[in-house]
Amino acid sequence: MSSSEVTLRLWQNGFTVNDSELRPYTDPANKEFLDSIRQGEIPQELRRGASEVHLAMEDHRMEAFKQSKIKLKAFQGHGYTLGSPAPAVVGTCKEEDKPNNEAKAKEQLKLDSSQPTTNLQIRLADGSRLVGQFNHEHTIGEIRNFIQTARPQYQNQSFNLMSSYPSKILDDTQTIAAAGLLNSAIMQKLV
Repeated sequence: MSSSEVTLRLWQNGFTVNDSELRPYTDPANKEFLDSIRQGEIPQELRRGASEVHLAMEDHRMEAFKQSKIKLKAFQGHGYTLGSPAPAVVGTCKEEDKPNNEAKAKEQLKLDSSQPTTNLQIRLADGSRLVGQFNHEHTIGEIRNFIQTARPQYQNQSFNLMSSYPSKILDDTQTIAAAGLLNSAIMQKLV
């Protein structure tokens, strides 16, 4: 059962419905609407598409109507990313598998704690985040392997790793230090 809320404001020089334009009392097109209100009925134009209409009336007949500033309504439609094709939809791994997969990825990485380390935050294509600790001399290719082990759904997916700002595709042969990625965030973008 659909219902709608309607606010009718009566002004000195006309009336408004839900903050719409002023409708003068003298306009013949408004006669049927006003006659319905005087008879205690909901006007036909307000009943369209709703089985229930809740009508609130406000009496401002001692005031002249003043146009209020237009309230902008936020966009509520669907959006698209410009500049690249839409990413493919990928499966996800089960929540209970994630800790085991991440532990396996860390083990395969062979972090050398005697060497300088850095943390990288990886924003994955599915919207999740993955944080890993790496040596400065690990390569972008080793980060790629880390992602594919920690999130197996990306093993058969082609993707680029990109710096966040300025956004550029990272070279798999480059080290983390050489790419200027110490303690930073990178993004995974499916191709």
